[in-house]
Amino acid sequence: LLGFSAPLTRLSNMFDTEQISSFLSTQSMVLLILLSFAFWSVVTPLLKHLFQLVLSACCSRPISPTAAWIPSQLPHPNPPGSAVLFDIALTSATDQQIIAFMKYRGRKWDRNEDGAIGLRAVVAEAAAYKGELYEERTMKWIDDHFRLKLPSLAYPYVAPHWNGWSSFWLETGPCIRSMFVASLFLTFEHVLGGIVLPALYLATE
Repeated sequence: LLGFSAPLTRLSNMFDTEQISSFLSTQSMVLLILLSFAFWSVVTPLLKHLFQLVLSACCSRPISPTAAWIPSQLPHPNPPGSAVLFDIALTSATDQQIIAFMKYRGRKWDRNEDGAIGLRAVVAEAAAYKGELYEERTMKWIDDHFRLKLPSLAYPYVAPHWNGWSSFWLETGPCIRSMFVASLFLTFEHVLGGIVLPALYLATE
């Protein structure tokens, strides 16, 4: 045993208290990073799904046929900038105009067979088409502005919603929906990391 005392003494001298504390601190930091990564890997998809459910429940109320419009020209003009509004009130549209629109959307429609239920289907298709047009303008503007760096671009303003915020989700395309949900998630993350956690730290320090 006495023969091992000198090597053990030299080994213990190599690692002083500060080195050991620094090593443990590094280990704790790595563990916290791994825990944070695992936490957000689980929470991120759950929160995004929760936001989608809330928006679908609160902002997808049925739109009345009296508030909806359909386009007379198909495909509908969709130049850069503000939306070109649909020009035929659904309640004033003829059967031929509705049939032409639904055919363009890949749907069949017959007033005698579908009645009021059929009008609601037309409203849904008109709202979806309206959202697709806005999404097309927006994605083109994003590409032109951020990738191509084109000057003097007309901003793609959204058309007025037919039923306010209570139904705007029905008039929103899939890509814009994903962008909207991502914005909500980033807002939540910034509030949590920039306000809540620092406030808790200051309150318990």
